[in-house]
Amino acid sequence: MACSVKSVKLSVIGLSCLQKLISHDAVASSALKEILATLRDHSEMPDESLQLKTLQTMLIVFQSHLRPESEVAVMNGYHLNFL
Repeated sequence: MACSVKSVKLSVIGLSCLQKLISHDAVASSALKEILATLRDHSEMPDESLQLKTLQTMLIVFQSHLRPESEVAVMNGYHLNFL
């Protein structure tokens, strides 16, 4: 819920929580599409601290069990501005 708010401060907190959940394998694989959509939305926000947190979260996603099947799947279905 914190990630869906357009407040930078709450979004950073939400992404931090998401990072911890992903790192501890507490997120179902079925949530990957929604997570990538959230990261795409955050990548479009102009705040640098939020963009940094978004990149850090992407790195954690790719290192976790949630890792997308291929780079093409990420690029085609969930294109992120900074990729």
